[in-house]
Amino acid sequence: MIDPGAVGPSRLISATIARRRSSTKGTYRSVLFGTMGTAIPPGSATGFPGAVASAPYTSAERSELMFMAKAQRTKPIRHSALVMITAGIGAGVSPVELVALRTIDVSRSRGHVVLFVGGLRSRVVAVRPPYGARLESLAAETRDDFLFRPGPAERTYKNFVNGFCRHLVSDPEAPQLSMGRCRSSFIRDHLAMGTTLLV
Repeated sequence: MIDPGAVGPSRLISATIARRRSSTKGTYRSVLFGTMGTAIPPGSATGFPGAVASAPYTSAERSELMFMAKAQRTKPIRHSALVMITAGIGAGVSPVELVALRTIDVSRSRGHVVLFVGGLRSRVVAVRPPYGARLESLAAETRDDFLFRPGPAERTYKNFVNGFCRHLVSDPEAPQLSMGRCRSSFIRDHLAMGTTLLV
C-alpha cells in the first residue's frame, strides 16, 4: 500500500497505473487525478492511446471454436455460434453487421460463396473457405429472415453479440468467442495471402 502523504500526486498516480495496459492508462490517470481533487500538471497529461488490437485465432483455436459451437445445448445456440464464426473469420463482419445479416445476404457468384454486408461500409465479401460452404448451409437451413439469433429480438441493443457470447458453454481454458478476434483473423488471413490493403 502506498502512503499518499509520502509521495506527490503524480508519483502516486504513476505507481497506481504502472501495471495497466497502455489502452487504459490515459483514462485511469484522468480519473485518479479527479478523485484526488488535483489538477493535472501542465505537460504531464497523456492522450488516450488506442486499444491493443485483438489477437487472431490460431489454427488450433479455430478448431476448438468450431467444436465448442457444435457442442452447445440447443440448435438455435449452435446455429448462431456457427454463424458468428463463419461470418466473422470468413468475411470479417463487425458485431453491428453480424446482427443485421439476413439469409438473402448469402449467395454464390462465379462459384464462390459471397456475403452482402449492408450498413455504413456496404460491400460484397467473398467468404473464404472452408467458412463459405458452412455459412451457405446455415443460411439455407434458417427459417427466419435473420441469420444470427433468428426470431424476435432487440437488435439495436449494443451488447447483443457480447451477451450471446457470455452465455456460451465452453471449457474455461478454451479460447473465448469474440468478434474482435474473428475480424483480426480475417484480416491476418488476407495479409498472409498477399491481398492488397486497398482491397
